Amino acid sequence: WMVNKAFDANTALIKRFFKTFSNLNIVAPISSRIKDSIINDLEKNALEIQIFEGNNEAYNYLLGNINKPATGNYLMCNGRTAILNSGNVIKDLKEIVSVNSLFWRNKIVFNKILGTIKSVQIDNIKHPEKSFKIEKQNDKTNFFISGKIYEKYDIQKIERFLTYFSNIYFEQIETKLTKKQLDTILNQNKAWKISLSDINNIDYELILYLKPEKIYKDSLSTHFDLNKIYGKMNKEKHLLIFNYYVIDPILKEPDYFFQK
Repeated sequence: WMVNKAFDANTALIKRFFKTFSNLNIVAPISSRIKDSIINDLEKNALEIQIFEGNNEAYNYLLGNINKPATGNYLMCNGRTAILNSGNVIKDLKEIVSVNSLFWRNKIVFNKILGTIKSVQIDNIKHPEKSFKIEKQNDKTNFFISGKIYEKYDIQKIERFLTYFSNIYFEQIETKLTKKQLDTILNQNKAWKISLSDINNIDYELILYLKPEKIYKDSLSTHFDLNKIYGKMNKEKHLLIFNYYVIDPILKEPDYFFQK
């Protein structure tokens, strides 16, 4: 599942959505006294949900608010209106849908197992001499530092390093920055660029930025957070917040890969 063709969707959330809407129960019909006003409100303010089978629309929902007794949501489906709920799956149906694309975003940014990675390049922005690239060509592994190939590396360490890309995920999306603060971070705090290409020739790019320790109303702390770091994935406009303990395993330096 993809969200707006920009990033992978949260599979667990998608499954929960379908589970919810596959278990809808009619709590009560809407009384004729208020039916017209409810339909009018749904047509103006409801969330519209379209579900397609192939290229054909199978279901069209207009999802309204939960009613006052909190027994169900006002819902119109293919022209029919009633109060519905999903049993014990979820109380308010609006908790499982959103027009905000970030609501559906998968928190995994790298989920590649060993053998599916064609190349990885780590660019250390502050210290370019500590940048390196690992490239798989057929059965051979090439290791580059500053464009120069090296032969005497520890293959076990390289393979262990590549396994770290199987579960790299962010904690949350940063939403508190002003435009000026965001521009400052993007222009001044760039620290690493991680480029990965898989065997299907799909390219991924994660740029990491040092995160200020504190965010004030109109300024940023001059000290950096030692526990968290920012990242931008595949040129998305939003900053992601990573825990250092998650991201640190892929921030190796070239010396790590040589036998000691």
